[in-house]
Amino acid sequence: MVKKTQWILLFTTFVISICSLIFVLVAFSVDKWIQAEAKSSEAIYENSQIHYGLFSGYLTRFIFATSPTYHKLTITCLYEENACIYSCQTSKDLREDELRRLLAGTGLYSCPTVPRNFEIKTETASYYTPTNDSLSLTLQRQNELNVADEVIDPGLWLTTIIFLSVAAMFSLISAVMALVNIVFNPVEPVLSVFGLYIWNGVASGCTLMTIILWGALFGSSLTQNIAVTDTLASEFTYSSDGLARLGFCYWLLLIPMVFHASNIGVLYWRKRIIEAEPPPPTITVDKSDLTIMLY
Repeated sequence: MVKKTQWILLFTTFVISICSLIFVLVAFSVDKWIQAEAKSSEAIYENSQIHYGLFSGYLTRFIFATSPTYHKLTITCLYEENACIYSCQTSKDLREDELRRLLAGTGLYSCPTVPRNFEIKTETASYYTPTNDSLSLTLQRQNELNVADEVIDPGLWLTTIIFLSVAAMFSLISAVMALVNIVFNPVEPVLSVFGLYIWNGVASGCTLMTIILWGALFGSSLTQNIAVTDTLASEFTYSSDGLARLGFCYWLLLIPMVFHASNIGVLYWRKRIIEAEPPPPTITVDKSDLTIMLY
């Protein structure tokens, strides 16, 4: 009965690790790490809606009541400039050029639109030129906004990716090694149940670091500016200050962090069960008994 309980507890850690890996992969792939609005000082029907994940997202503009426009966002970094933004351009070269133009304060390309099913339309990028009516607002924005201070820190972004990748890798390792211990019962410490403490501890710790790093990025810059073209360019009058919030993918990471910590608790419980198991009976032989000579 005790052996069966030990097997069930090991299988439980395997299932929990698989579930944790699924949650981490969902957080990786779904673009809901930041959800925000961008309001304009010009006559706009409704605030723009923005959401993005670690790599991409979407911007919806409500310039007119009946015809919102949709724009795909993609993370773009220039490490030599220590800057990342979410650009609406459709090619890597255009996105990098847009970031350079933002940092230099020069003219921008217009954002290509996408239909409701978010399939990119093929169109030639053109420069956005502010109208005469908006020139005074543009000059005011240039005085108020320093793009270099509003962009995303590439170090924080990249480190977040690294820690989440390591968390996913160790979630997989903990699941595989739990299965190995169920089937083969290896004796090497790093491959045995002792190793499961390490794999689950690293996975939980890396998930926690991901939460801390993205939270630091959000608190240090994204609460004031979500670093999309509309809120960074002096040609536009959009602001996201105080209108951003952490998306559900960020909070989803609390689940795998708790899962792996729970696995450590399950493994410790299994250890206590083994320690509480009574030792096997020992047979003592009375060597003075001459009848043993018959055997």
